[in-house]
Amino acid sequence: MNKLNVKETKVKIFYWLLSLVLVTLPFPKYNLNSQCIIALAVFWLFFNSFTEKKNNLKKNMGSFFTISSLFIISLLGLTYSSDFDTAIGNLKIPFLIFPLIIFSIDELTKKTTQKLLDLFSIATILAALLGLGKAFWLSYNDLGDYFYYLDFSKVLDKHTTYFSLFVCISIINIAFGLSLKSGYFIWCRVIAIAFLLFVLYLLSSKISLIYLIIATILSTIRAFLKKDSESFKIKVLRLLVLVILPIMFLTPNLKARISKEKASNISERVQLWGAVLDNYLEKNIIFGAGTGDGHQGLVERYKEIHYEVAAKDEYNAHNQYLEQLLFYGVIGLILLIVLLFHTLRILYTKDQPLYLVIFISFLIYMCSESILERHSGLIAFSFLTTIFLSTSNQKNADAEN
Repeated sequence: MNKLNVKETKVKIFYWLLSLVLVTLPFPKYNLNSQCIIALAVFWLFFNSFTEKKNNLKKNMGSFFTISSLFIISLLGLTYSSDFDTAIGNLKIPFLIFPLIIFSIDELTKKTTQKLLDLFSIATILAALLGLGKAFWLSYNDLGDYFYYLDFSKVLDKHTTYFSLFVCISIINIAFGLSLKSGYFIWCRVIAIAFLLFVLYLLSSKISLIYLIIATILSTIRAFLKKDSESFKIKVLRLLVLVILPIMFLTPNLKARISKEKASNISERVQLWGAVLDNYLEKNIIFGAGTGDGHQGLVERYKEIHYEVAAKDEYNAHNQYLEQLLFYGVIGLILLIVLLFHTLRILYTKDQPLYLVIFISFLIYMCSESILERHSGLIAFSFLTTIFLSTSNQKNADAEN
């Protein structure tokens, strides 16, 4: 086998490993996904020379340090944490691994990134079908109704918030393909979107519907400003989505969750955030409590305001921005905001509408959930952000639009 064939084989293996990181994310458990990340990291060590890695990394040095800053601050937080074991578990290692791997390889083309997103969308649909299959089997055998919110999450074996995030990303990716001349048959995409909207109904995730409404409005505004020559069917589909999404708030599943679950109500969430802020103000405002101590005293604060549900279940901040304050203080929050604005600026200036709309999903979800405190959110955000920046920073990015 000559050197050219060896290189082509290594490239194929590398991109398959890269895709497996995304494909395994929607499925139950985290072990397989973690193993894929480890396999990717090990293979990367032998993928290209150290000199090539260094030269490629130099091209993306700004983005590399912006993303990896969240790992660095979590590492520094070890030095002033009293709970060292918890601190080790809270290290944001993906913010180092993914930028180091992806920014140090040869150009990641837009075509490759689109394939990754398509595979992720397919994996999300398959994971949803697997969950529905389990729910139907349990219902058929009179073992319970698992078609609603937390019960449905049990058969998915994924938290509703994070699976709804995966569903939203998949919907946006599939919807953007509707306007392309090439790609899958248009009705297959429409059916896939309808199915995923049904899954969102079962998940009863309010933040997902809010995001999709915002995303549809933003994409409609962009189409108007850019004077895109969309077909009549696409325009009708946009209108239907804008009508259907608000109506979903009136469906039985959503109404049941809003009436029964206190923590999902705005007033209760504001009460929760108030307790979190009070707890933060008692700690080091500049540097936070540290990587292992961010939640110390939070349960006691919930008890003081008689928020029994939050105390019993040991709620986190349910807001990633407040979570940064608790653990890493003002510095940690600034680093997160810098990363968000850096990514938004590049995706906007490089005219990457699909990446931009998907990235906005994280910003919105962070307002009501501590996205980076769970494996699913941490991997999805760090991986996709790195992929989007790497693709957008390439010289040939504009040529592939």
